Amino acid sequence: MRLFHFLLIAVTVSCSVAFSSTRSRFSKKYVTGMSDLMIFNSTCCFLAAALLTVAAYIAKDTLNAFTFGYGTAYGLLIAVASISALKAFQTGPLSYTTVITSFAMVFPSVAGVLFWNESIKPIKYIGMALILVSIFFAINLKKKDEKKASLIWLMFCFLTLFLNGTNSVMQKWFKMRENSGGTFSFLAVSFFVSAIITLSAFFYLRRTPKEKEKRANSLVRSDMFKRVIIIFSLICGVTTVVSNVLTLYLAGAMDSAVLFPVLNGGGLYTVTIVSVVFFKERLSARQWVGLVTGFAAIMILAVS
Repeated sequence: MRLFHFLLIAVTVSCSVAFSSTRSRFSKKYVTGMSDLMIFNSTCCFLAAALLTVAAYIAKDTLNAFTFGYGTAYGLLIAVASISALKAFQTGPLSYTTVITSFAMVFPSVAGVLFWNESIKPIKYIGMALILVSIFFAINLKKKDEKKASLIWLMFCFLTLFLNGTNSVMQKWFKMRENSGGTFSFLAVSFFVSAIITLSAFFYLRRTPKEKEKRANSLVRSDMFKRVIIIFSLICGVTTVVSNVLTLYLAGAMDSAVLFPVLNGGGLYTVTIVSVVFFKERLSARQWVGLVTGFAAIMILAVS
């Protein structure tokens, strides 16, 4: 792994963590129902699409038929994967949901070998296995407030796993295909489609009986929501644009068996470090083992 690639991965992970932390903060403090979260996601996607459209115009990106069609399909999968992940976290235990969905990194790693003749040395297998082990140890499996597992939860977990893995493969395929069009144009189409889908989900959810019961306290009806959503959506919009653009670039420059495991594990490790340093959270011995194992795995993949 080149130093330049390592620095880009660090920026990508930092933006992803900033995006996740901001959305989590918004969800916990301001959201009263799923419809609030959908309108927030839609606003973020619209802002991201606008930024990417400007970038595409400045860079003179090409928007051919393939880019438009592929971007539409990618945007659809992103939106569905986002909703599926929300349902998985909503209906089951957070810890095991994280473990199961983390296996999505296997999809692009296998695809790299099958379609792009990428070689996976034994040391890379060890690194990938250690990342999965580290994720299992790094999360807290003994939270008392977690929900119980159920069949519907398991269905959403595996759906999220499949969709996230497919999205990663699509990123790689786009960068490896000749004359696929510009990155900015592709992502602009994707985020616009995702914004339309999540906006449609918002209008559907707000009509359901459960959401109507929360309508009186819903932030969508208050002036606070208008102020809060601009700030939080702007942060999420900018960070998700940067992380997606860099991920697409790295997908065309690095082996999938190195890039996607490092991105998946790096985000969790960074969140853990931030929690310890800034929020003074205490880690169990098990979580420290997971953190150390994760860094060892990244180093193994980096030198492979």
